[in-house]
Amino acid sequence: MKLDIIVYIFLLFLSFSITFLKFSSFLKINTLYTLLWSLVGLLSKLDFLEIVKPSIQIHIFIWISIIVFNSIYLFLCVSSKAKEIPLLKYKVNYSYIYILNLIAFLIIAPLFFQACIGIMQSGFSNYRGSIFELASGSDISIFINRVVVGAIFDATAVIAAAEIIQGRKKLLKWAIAGIVLYTITYGGRYSIMNFIAYYVAAYLLLQKYKTFRIRLKKRYLILGMITLIMVTIGRGTGETGVLGMVVLYFVGSLSYLQVILDHPVQYGLLDYTHGGMTFAFIVEPVALLLKFLFHLNIDTPSYHFNIYMQPFSNIGAYSNVVMYNNNSTFLYNFLRDFGVIGIAIGTAFISGLCAILENSSKKGNNRSILLLIFMFGVIISSTMKYSLLTSKATIIILIILWVTRKQKNITNSKEEV
Repeated sequence: MKLDIIVYIFLLFLSFSITFLKFSSFLKINTLYTLLWSLVGLLSKLDFLEIVKPSIQIHIFIWISIIVFNSIYLFLCVSSKAKEIPLLKYKVNYSYIYILNLIAFLIIAPLFFQACIGIMQSGFSNYRGSIFELASGSDISIFINRVVVGAIFDATAVIAAAEIIQGRKKLLKWAIAGIVLYTITYGGRYSIMNFIAYYVAAYLLLQKYKTFRIRLKKRYLILGMITLIMVTIGRGTGETGVLGMVVLYFVGSLSYLQVILDHPVQYGLLDYTHGGMTFAFIVEPVALLLKFLFHLNIDTPSYHFNIYMQPFSNIGAYSNVVMYNNNSTFLYNFLRDFGVIGIAIGTAFISGLCAILENSSKKGNNRSILLLIFMFGVIISSTMKYSLLTSKATIIILIILWVTRKQKNITNSKEEV
């Protein structure tokens, strides 16, 4: 057995063992992080996709990330002996969510109808590029259509996931409508994948609320997975098939990162952004506000990312051509900020944030639970991209804070998340 495989197995054993000793549970956000990155690292060693194999350097980066994430999380996260958490400090204001979604529907409607026409004319697999052309325009137009609308739909999905787990379906139709509209309009799969992640996270995080009837309905997961597969097939799987495309979606990012490391100047690795990408969800809104108010020529973190990551690159091996872009894992963003040490800094930040939110949620702060559900989505997509890179993450967080209000009588509250 090769050394790198042994290291992954050892890290998995260590993470699960220490986590169980501290929390009496195997399923925590640190073990899920370890499992996800270990599986992707191990899958990247397979050769059936004929893509560039990650070097030992990338595996070392992954190991550093796993060790840092577990160390920070296990150090900061408090072990709660309570068998149930009865207090919920905030309740959801449904009216605000309905209003936001109605506004989002109106904004995206013209592009959605154009997308439907494009699908009928060109087919599902060929329309995506034309939609980007249709969606192009002024910066403010793109920002509203893609970032703001996407944030509204994602925030609704986070809250809906927590509601559905408790048997409440007020937001289910709204969440599904947003996912369908955004997926058809822009042809992406992240909305579907995120909702599945949010749903699983909501179940894992709300299990301790014995005052509620917590249920994980498998049919929602199955329907979500079927939809994700159908969208994948509709967009085209090439010669890899559905399974190969799914694996490529996760593992191809490591091959892409290897291509980037092999050509550091071409992909901006020497153009350090000094925290701008790691903390982009704070930096970018400030930069955009300054640009809007004072017409300053400031480049946002997402701009520094897109100028290098938008063009397609070939990650194929053995004369095989596999074009890839954007999905460079969140390690790329950390490398852009501070070099190799950025991997430790960025991972520590994400892990610490998760631990702080979890500690707060154990005190009955269900706002923190909703934010932690969102962070679970950030973790799941971390092998592909950094979901805190743009203002979309900022808007999602602000929406969650805005649509949840403090309960007047906390002790008698047993209905709302």
